[in-house]
Amino acid sequence: MRLQNVPLLEVQARWGYSELMDSPAARHYSDLGHLVAKRSTGTSFEELSEAEQYELAFGTACARPVLLAFLTGVISFDVVGVGRARLGSMLVPPNVWYPESEGRFVSFEEYMTTTGVNLDDPRSVLPKGTSYEFPADPITFGRSFSFPIMIDGFHRAARFWKYGPPDGELLAYLPTGLVVED
Repeated sequence: MRLQNVPLLEVQARWGYSELMDSPAARHYSDLGHLVAKRSTGTSFEELSEAEQYELAFGTACARPVLLAFLTGVISFDVVGVGRARLGSMLVPPNVWYPESEGRFVSFEEYMTTTGVNLDDPRSVLPKGTSYEFPADPITFGRSFSFPIMIDGFHRAARFWKYGPPDGELLAYLPTGLVVED
């Protein structure tokens, strides 16, 4: 996996690939059954053709148009480690937890102190197995001006927040050039 200057199209396609299975959003990708089959048999993202990656990026744009607004002006991403302090300070957009959000952006830390009634809500996430395992797919941040906005990986981030090691770090795509202090 490339770690610096990862093109937007690749990040968008990886986002879609991560949502094809075991995600509440999987239903939005119903026309990509051939890619669901590849993901379920362990085909890596790198093994997908350029056309398949484009299909995933396009599918993500169709499934997540509101969140893609936070990619305005983003050309590429860097993969960075995100610890608890940094994760807790990142902003969650209001549409992710509407209507409870009342239209407010809040820090991930504040978001995690609230509760969701829906079992698919990231705040209701349960552990996978008997011990915590770091996710294979990075979480993704967009931006609003100079503010980092979480746009993908809410379940992975919530599971890390609740069950991950205190000194651990998640991998995250952060827009290239966006400076975030710990």
